[in-house]
Parts: sequence; C-alpha cells; structure tokens
Amino acid sequence: MFVTLYIFCMSKHPRIYPIEYKGHTIIYTDWSHIADAQEFCEIIKSTSEHLVTLQQFNLLELIDVRETNFSKDVLITLQHMAKKTRPFNKKKAVVAHFSPTRLFILRTINQFSSDKIEPFHDMVDAKEWLIL
Repeated sequence: MFVTLYIFCMSKHPRIYPIEYKGHTIIYTDWSHIADAQEFCEIIKSTSEHLVTLQQFNLLELIDVRETNFSKDVLITLQHMAKKTRPFNKKKAVVAHFSPTRLFILRTINQFSSDKIEPFHDMVDAKEWLIL
C-alpha cells in the first residue's frame, strides 16, 4: 500500500491527492471554485481517469464541490465518470453548500450512477463519516 500511495503522491495531479485523517488515507478530489462548465467537465474526466489508472480498491473519497456551478453537461459527465470510478471506492462523500436544488442533483446522480454519495456541509463531518 505504501508504494501505491507514494506513486499516487508523486502524480502531481493538482485536483486529486491523498490526505491523512486520524490514521486513515482519504482521497481528496477538489472540484471547488469552478465556474466554467467545459472546464469542470475536463477536470471531472481528468481526476476520474487518474483514479481509475491507480487501480486501487476500497478507497475513501472526499469530493469538494463548494462554490462550483453545475450544468446539464456537467451532470452527464459526472454520471458517466461515476460509473467508471465506482469499483474503486469503498465510500464517497461530497462537501458543498447544499441547497434543495443541489440535494436533488446529488440524488439524481446517485440514482443514475448507482453510487451512494453522502452529502455534507462540513469537511470534518464528511471525514468522520468516511472513516467509520
């Protein structure tokens, strides 16, 4: 596991990397502060493909989408890439400022991708849930 995490750390991908929390490794996927839909789609594809390339299973993933805009194209991209990354995640949490619309979007993504992504407003709460 150390070798794989070392390779992961050496990847230099600016939007997906491991963080340590209470002795557990959590994969932090930073999709925060993205305003442009096309850029967001490219970042989703890039980080998701990176996760698939690692071929690590039972990952704990924390996705940060605070201050990010969603569009139809983004939702379609999320849906497609969630299917590719699902086999690698043990648990997945997302942190955002959840309005009723954003909760609806998350439920829709979960429904179509068969993911069980848990929503959180706070990073610490999300990390705690992931390590349970």
